[in-house]
Amino acid sequence: MRNRPDSTAPENRAESPRSGGPDVEARSDMIPATSVLLEITTRNEEMYGKLSWVSRYAVVPVAIHLTRWLLRHGWRGDQVTLLMTTCAFAGPAFFLFGGAVGYVCGALSMLLSFVLDHSDGQVRRYRGEDSNLGIYLDRFTHRVSYPLQHIAIGVSLASQTGHSGYFAFGCVVAYFYQLVVAHSLDKQIIDIERGRVDRDPFKTLRLACTRRVPVLKWPLKVLLGIYFQLIQNFAFMVLLIPASLAGLVVELYTIYGTIVIANWLARATLDYTIVFPVPAQGKCPAIPDTPALRTLVTRDPALYGKAPWINERLILPHVAIHFTRLFLRLGWTGLQVSFLMSACAIGGALLFFVGGSGAYLAAVTLLILSYVLDRSDGQVRRFRGENSELGIYLDRFTHRVSYPLQHLGLGYSLAAQSGNPLFILFGGIVAYFYQLVVVQGLDKQIISLQRGGVDVNPIKTLRLWYAERYPSLALPLKVVVGLYSQLIQNLSFLLLMIPAVLLGFVAEVFVGYGGLIMVNWLLRTVLDYSVVFPWKTRYEAPQGSLRDFSPGGA
Repeated sequence: MRNRPDSTAPENRAESPRSGGPDVEARSDMIPATSVLLEITTRNEEMYGKLSWVSRYAVVPVAIHLTRWLLRHGWRGDQVTLLMTTCAFAGPAFFLFGGAVGYVCGALSMLLSFVLDHSDGQVRRYRGEDSNLGIYLDRFTHRVSYPLQHIAIGVSLASQTGHSGYFAFGCVVAYFYQLVVAHSLDKQIIDIERGRVDRDPFKTLRLACTRRVPVLKWPLKVLLGIYFQLIQNFAFMVLLIPASLAGLVVELYTIYGTIVIANWLARATLDYTIVFPVPAQGKCPAIPDTPALRTLVTRDPALYGKAPWINERLILPHVAIHFTRLFLRLGWTGLQVSFLMSACAIGGALLFFVGGSGAYLAAVTLLILSYVLDRSDGQVRRFRGENSELGIYLDRFTHRVSYPLQHLGLGYSLAAQSGNPLFILFGGIVAYFYQLVVVQGLDKQIISLQRGGVDVNPIKTLRLWYAERYPSLALPLKVVVGLYSQLIQNLSFLLLMIPAVLLGFVAEVFVGYGGLIMVNWLLRTVLDYSVVFPWKTRYEAPQGSLRDFSPGGA
């Protein structure tokens, strides 16, 4: 990276006429020339990672001109991010209309949001703004808009062609897109907390192949480079414009959707071969009686967080412990129990696609069993002293795949039984909102680990705030919030499904619980932007901010 100009030199400082310090408002006559502005606002790649070559050579050179205009008109970074969010959400809205005009307008709106996504960071770095809100709003926009565009295109194609299969395809593409994001965030958290995680398995695989066959060095580098650019949403939007004008949207959408699914499969394969290899297992200690075993394998709430009361009072001490004792007697490791849990969870979710009372009851049984095994594998690990990144990741991987998959399966089977294709769309939307809650929770966890200052339990904060002002509401609010927290758990849905299947109310329970998932996302989003990341009207730059450098020439 080129050397930055000396921001401490008097000729390179912009003095505020009011305070005698750096000018916070970035007056238009103090904004440097475009080339110098680009130098100032270039992000630290060691901290944020390398830009793709499309971003570096196509998007950033365009964004810097927009950044200069925004600075001249006094825009702040969060205001630019809000504009980016508006453009990103407008894209899927245009896609719903379909037709060449709708697709072109949607693609242009998304492309503008890509430029603004770089411009808001440039504005922040120039002005010295640094807030958790800006970081979270940026991530929130990506999490919501990118998978939503696939659902919107699927809906418009189904409306145009009369083929409900596009409903299903759009929902499946969004599902796999969100899976890739969730898996990546899980690996990032494991890396932050524990280390030893290969964050770039594609590069590791390429280098391993190159060492064995040196002649493949450049072909592999070129192929992977093209692949990484092609899988970007930016490439899809660029290709969508000529495809819309040529009437090839269906073909492009099918190809790109298939690439998204294949990308998840490739990354999942690398996760279990390169990123998290199977660790060596030690010997099992002597197994004590059940009460002593229960004491030994009880997890530390300070380390793992407080478990829901149904886990703490029922599942862990009275159900899972007996499975744990059985697995220990059989000589199983925690990782083997996790694989069994994963098979039950994914198998149960797939059974929902079959439909019918028998398949539904079998699916619910397997998923509840996986829920118990999810507690038992941790107990086995703690007793045997096992501590591997693979076990942690496999546990999270199973939840990310199976929970939203069951809603896709229910939507598909109900559509097949009733002849109403809207159940497919509803199942996809429920899975979409479920995954949104997950990835937004992971984003907040990462921001908290990296920067701090994040309220990870805003519902509790809000309850305590009301209880302090209205003491008579303390107990009712605690009961209501506790019941809500239990009801939104996937186990509650599975338990409700048993009488629903027996009494023939599966569709009603599915619609009701799906609506609850959407309300849960909406509630958490409102709390995110009111309690977790409150808005600020003015920023105080951190010490040594780049805002201190603002040459006087235009």
